[in-house]
Amino acid sequence: MQHHEERPGGRGRVVRAGGELVEQCVEPGLLVDAVSFLWSAAWVTRIKVRPPRPEHSPDAHLLREIRDGLRFVLSNRMLRAIAMCTSSANLFGSVISAAFYVFLARQLRLSPGVIGLLTSTAAVGGLIGALVAGRFAAKVGQGPAIWVASTVAGPCALGTPFVQRDWTVGLLAVAQIAMWMGIVVYNINQVSFRQALCPPGLLGRMNATMRFLVWGTMPFGALLGGLLGSTIGVRGTLLAGAIGQSLTFLPVFLSPLRRMRELPSYGEEPAAEGGTAAGSLVPSKP
Repeated sequence: MQHHEERPGGRGRVVRAGGELVEQCVEPGLLVDAVSFLWSAAWVTRIKVRPPRPEHSPDAHLLREIRDGLRFVLSNRMLRAIAMCTSSANLFGSVISAAFYVFLARQLRLSPGVIGLLTSTAAVGGLIGALVAGRFAAKVGQGPAIWVASTVAGPCALGTPFVQRDWTVGLLAVAQIAMWMGIVVYNINQVSFRQALCPPGLLGRMNATMRFLVWGTMPFGALLGGLLGSTIGVRGTLLAGAIGQSLTFLPVFLSPLRRMRELPSYGEEPAAEGGTAAGSLVPSKP
């Protein structure tokens, strides 16, 4: 297949120049990244305040604690909706990820530097999302902020299969920024809500349950993405993943979260809205 070069002076030249700059910074960037972990660890060691040790019952049992976490999450309508939304988004997101870099490298024939430059736009979107998450929730309400932010990733991914080796690569960068801005706004608001809703004694079990449910779909999504890529092609896989991801907002949209400007915290949730009231669950052995 003939290799097409960008026209001199066009947008493709700018993208290529940026990619070449990224290629020159790869090794120093990795070194800075490694040092940043040491810097973070040094500051962590300076934390003098230690949280109190939780009371540990002598007859506590791992399976019982797992059951308590599952029961709390699955018996609460809003937490259940968040788990369904996030787990399905991670499933289809992993389908897309399995094909995305193959698409950039083999279909678009982008250089490693340009691929790195496109990948770095996710950080830009994430930073913007972190800056606006609180103000967005204050403007539209906490519940609407969760479901509105959950609608962003899928539509942003829909254009990816149609990108060619031309100026549309720039649109892919814009889509990446918007996608990750939505993801971060969603994550900040839904994690803050579920931690405020949870009794202190169940916080660890609730978070462990949510992580198991929402991250557990990712290996299956990656496997599905590989299988689809081998059968319907890379572009078809990206399109299928984007269509699936565009529907993942439905669980939170159809839940009480959609109408709640101020979300309840521990001890405030009415039982009628969330199945079992958040404050009413008493763990077997805290």
